Amino acid sequence: MPDWNSLPKHVLLQTFSFLNFEDRMAIMLVCKYWYFCSSSPVLWKQFSFDLTRPERLEAHTKMLQKHIDHITAVNIHIVTELDANMENACTVMVELAKSRCQLESFSLRCSGANIVWSPLFSKILLSLNSLLSSESTSKLKHFSCSELKFPIGDSMLSKLARDHNDLETVDIQTPSTSVTPQSVKILVQSCPKLRKLCASFTSMSDEVFESLIKANYRALRLLSLTFGGGRGIRRRLSSELWKRVVNHIPALRVNLHFNFLSTRSDISSILQAGIPLAELTLNVLFEAHEEIAHIEAEYSETLKKFTVTAPSSAQLENALLSLVQNATHLENLTCFCNLNPSFRNKVLQEKPGLECFVCVTEEFDQNFMQVMTGRTANLEKLKDLGYM
Repeated sequence: MPDWNSLPKHVLLQTFSFLNFEDRMAIMLVCKYWYFCSSSPVLWKQFSFDLTRPERLEAHTKMLQKHIDHITAVNIHIVTELDANMENACTVMVELAKSRCQLESFSLRCSGANIVWSPLFSKILLSLNSLLSSESTSKLKHFSCSELKFPIGDSMLSKLARDHNDLETVDIQTPSTSVTPQSVKILVQSCPKLRKLCASFTSMSDEVFESLIKANYRALRLLSLTFGGGRGIRRRLSSELWKRVVNHIPALRVNLHFNFLSTRSDISSILQAGIPLAELTLNVLFEAHEEIAHIEAEYSETLKKFTVTAPSSAQLENALLSLVQNATHLENLTCFCNLNPSFRNKVLQEKPGLECFVCVTEEFDQNFMQVMTGRTANLEKLKDLGYM
């Protein structure tokens, strides 16, 4: 009777490629043949370092030492409250910088608090700079630091742009960004293959958009921007400028994400006519039916995904139903609002194929009422409640 040992190597490799790190380590103990197959460099081109669990470090380190020269994609996850985790992340980045690997994709994300005041903050920046300056990243195409708990500044982004002209994806949507439009302009001018750019609204300006037009730049397919209130509103991008960019790059799609610090004036100023809006996240602490009516009027032909968190009301429910009726390409609607229990059924009657998620409890609206009276003062409470 045939057994697993009789399977050709390429079949096992294809099967093993779907396993996570722990499962791959486990199958190496099954038998010599599986150990031989699971040690193939093909399986270790993509490597995820989950440094949130110290017990995994030794296994990660062994496999890194064994396959480091074959790695092409790396994801590093650290916990900022644990100094050992951050030290380990620095070690991994330094080892990668010294290796002969050719990274095409690099992602660094953090869980926990902001570490700007940590003694290890400068060490992490130095290690990241060392990696981005090395030959190991000379063919880098994808760079992401969207969940970092410290800011990516102008110097690092400018260096990334100048040294990595083949970049296709850049995600710098960090919670605390200090990137200015000048650096994003350098990125756009230096990376003609850039197809996806995720950044803060504060990092954009008319000059950045003018660069997209003047440089005969047509590769960009997705522009994702987050807005968290404050100084970004000073850099309003005009409706006319949006139209010029869209005329120059017809395939461009835009995602916009507003968090709880966004005000009505912020949103109305940013949601200009002519934006090819495909995805919108609207997290607000005020009645949002007027904003949703505006979204329907301006983006019903392009909007595909809409997520809203807001205090509930009959007007909000009616505005959402109207949006569903008229947004011809809407595929996904997610509502964190205490809507009528029959709301989801009404939505699906209007658009049966729509993915509709209504995540509500009465407690949700009560918690919202607690924080609405002091928006900035209660920001930490929002985080504790899990809304940010």
